[in-house]
Amino acid sequence: MVFVRNNTMKSCDLEGIVAQFTRLHYDSTTEIVYSLSKKLREKAGEIRREQSNANYLRLASERLEEASGYFDTAWKQCKPFMTGKVLENHCEFIKGYEGKNKSLATEIASMDYADIAKFVCLLATNTKTQADSDLKRGRPKLSDLLKNAHLKLNEACESLRNLASLNGEVSA
Repeated sequence: MVFVRNNTMKSCDLEGIVAQFTRLHYDSTTEIVYSLSKKLREKAGEIRREQSNANYLRLASERLEEASGYFDTAWKQCKPFMTGKVLENHCEFIKGYEGKNKSLATEIASMDYADIAKFVCLLATNTKTQADSDLKRGRPKLSDLLKNAHLKLNEACESLRNLASLNGEVSA
């Protein structure tokens, strides 16, 4: 399934991309979320004169960085068990995207604020679903890490929605 044409995120299926995070290794999720955090921080630095915008971007960046830390810890917890069938059911990259994970984060960061918010909100929902699923499978530690990542993603989502609203963009 191809979501991106010519490596551009201008007209992509954000829901489809985020749905693939369920099968993505947590180290790959960490890389994407952390890279997005860095890109938003850079963007905030570029628009210092627009204080409100910069503040919302910095807050979202901080929350994304915190979420990436939870994903990183989840990866460290899961990595020893990534063998055989489990390994086959997971991947390192988003299918249909020709670039690397950091490139995906860069492209997401270049979208309108409303679309960035939509991506982060969808990822938060996806992460909560994974946390609930892991709890049902008897993995409470992993579930707690993912719930914490979900909370940080939700905070980033709210900041980005406020930013989109401040700029007259409609966020989903």
